[in-house]
Amino acid sequence: MYVTGVSGGDLASLGTLMLLFLVPWVLGRLVYERTRRSHAFAALAAQATAESAERERAAVTQERLTIGRELQDIIAHNVSVMVVQAGGARRLLGSEPDRARESILTIEQVGRDALAEMRRLLGLLRKDDDPRALSPQPGLEQLPELARTLRDTGLACELHVEGEPIALTPGIDLVGYRVIETALETAVAAQCKHASATIRYEQRRLELEIRGEGPLRDAGDAMRAVTERVELYGGELDVLPAAERDEFALRCRLPLEGVLSA
Repeated sequence: MYVTGVSGGDLASLGTLMLLFLVPWVLGRLVYERTRRSHAFAALAAQATAESAERERAAVTQERLTIGRELQDIIAHNVSVMVVQAGGARRLLGSEPDRARESILTIEQVGRDALAEMRRLLGLLRKDDDPRALSPQPGLEQLPELARTLRDTGLACELHVEGEPIALTPGIDLVGYRVIETALETAVAAQCKHASATIRYEQRRLELEIRGEGPLRDAGDAMRAVTERVELYGGELDVLPAAERDEFALRCRLPLEGVLSA
């Protein structure tokens, strides 16, 4: 009986044939796996971007609703002042015409302010789906109370006033307060221990500067919502380069074209 053997040449041919099929298969699997992972990472990045954009849109929408409610409060307050002043002018018209004239001039100024706030409101909101009861709105005079509240959270805050204070329109007064409030609350969230807020009254501009110890990470993102509020009044809000590495600095400038005379 004879056994047919496999020659060395046949083994070499078989090995070569296997390599011809195996190497491309291995390379193909590597390329496929790399492509799959690349697509997976791209999908995750796209999802993260979409979620971030959605959170940003939600924050802006919520801030717009808040601004709208607050502007309504300001307009209602101005109209109430106009009604009171008009009643006083009517009573004084015959006996004290000079005082009646002062009341009428006040009505004119307050009416212009109310119209300006109304234009801002109509430009910001297309409709009012969330009416709220009227409530007093804060202003720069309430900053000491805010500082005391934040002190209980561990943030020591100093307030400074430069220049001669003037009577601001309710809208500007509220915006200034919100800028400082948001900046200081962001500092609290970043576990900062010390901060200062400076209010500068200039001839045609109100300038706010907030500085603090400790890095304020993503300050631009934290202030994005209130930035729209500032821009609504023709102002600008900037993150300034800090003098030291472990500091933060923000500056807000608001024009005072429509302020009330003191």
